[in-house]
Order: sequence, then C-alpha cells, then structure tokens
Amino acid sequence: MLVIQALSAPRLRLHDGRRGEYVSPLRDTDHTLILRNQEMEEAGRITRRAPARVGGISVFHLRHPPQPMQVTVFGRVVGAPTNDADTLTLAGQGHAYVEGPLTTDPAVFEISDLAVGTPVDVNALEQALPFPLLPGARIWTGDALRVYLELYHLTPDEQRTAHYDLRFRLVPLDEVGEVKSSPEPVALGIQLESSSQRAQHHFDIGLAGLEIGYYRLEVDATDLVSGATRSRVTEIEIIG
Repeated sequence: MLVIQALSAPRLRLHDGRRGEYVSPLRDTDHTLILRNQEMEEAGRITRRAPARVGGISVFHLRHPPQPMQVTVFGRVVGAPTNDADTLTLAGQGHAYVEGPLTTDPAVFEISDLAVGTPVDVNALEQALPFPLLPGARIWTGDALRVYLELYHLTPDEQRTAHYDLRFRLVPLDEVGEVKSSPEPVALGIQLESSSQRAQHHFDIGLAGLEIGYYRLEVDATDLVSGATRSRVTEIEIIG
C-alpha cells in the first residue's frame, strides 16, 4: 500500500483600518491527488477534505500502481471562488515510483519507505495521522527529525523472538547533491526485538549543531537471525 499524507495551513491576510493587517484562523481545505503515468496522461484523481480542526491534514491510501507514476497534490480552500488568488494554496509534486511494490513472500525480509517529518502530539491528531509525525522534508534546525518505518517478514529465533539492527546516517550534501567530504556524517545505531514478524518504530534525531543545508538520510535494517539487510534513502533540508 501507498500512504500519502498531505498537510496545508491556509490563512487569509485581512486588513483593518485601525489595527492594521492580521491573519485569519485556519481554513478547511480540499486536497486533490492526481496520478499521471509515464506519458504524463492523467490516470486518476481523488479528493479528500482536510478540516482545520485536525490541522489541515488529509490521508490517501492507494494500491501500489503496476508502473511508475507521478503524484501531484493540490490544495483548494473550501468556499473560495475559482478566481480567488488563495484558491490554489499548495501544489506539491511527489516522487516517481521507480521501484516496484514490496514482495509479499514471507521468506523475504522487507522494509518500508521512510516517512520523515517533525514530532507531533499524537493524542491531538490520532484520528487524522497514519504515522506519529507531521510530514515534511524541510526541518527547522531547532526541531527534531522524526523518522518512521516498518519492517516485514522478520525471522524469529527458537524462542519465537525476532532480533534486528537499525543504522541511521545523515550525510551532508552540497548544492548539486553530491556528498560533502566534511563534516562527518551523523550516525546512530540501535538493536531491537519483536515478538512478531512485523515491527514499526519511530525515532527522533536531534539536529542542533548541524549545518543548514541538504542531507541524505540513509537507513540500513538487518534481520539478525537470517542475516538479511535492506536499505532505504531519502533527502531532507535543514533550515535555520
């Protein structure tokens, strides 16, 4: 399954002759997801309501397409006229799906794609969020980077317990996306157990002290019983 999480926070800038300019409360938004094939022909679209009371978040669950697809998400303020300058509040283009879906073979160790963003109070948004984070690839240096992932088809030992190792690396990139020779990557490793063949976790990585710029997040997951290793990569930007 593909889970696409869209977030927008549209507000109106209003003017008052006595108090000057001020910003309105959050407004309800409709998010429309458009799928296009490799020839850029529209293959389908879905619209979801993103109420302001749950933070302007909408979630799309899709079956993994059989071929690479381009994803675009548009946000439209509810009740805004079609010629309103604030109507299209966001147009975010997703990544092409260059890899096929994960295998369903229970003998093959698998890891999900990486969901990244910032920490969120799950209790306040638990009905709206599929993962315990606010999605985003641009992270303020004062925030923590939250990473969520799932592992599938872990191999249990004789006590029916699975053991696995996770290794995280934040590798600094230059302006053209090449790895910088310095500073050294930020690395984190942890070993965990699971009572089932599936596990899900989120981890927070502090960004204080890191230089502003682009980074590649690399995650290696190893099933310590079978010895199988899978890797996932995504890019983020740390901003000041």
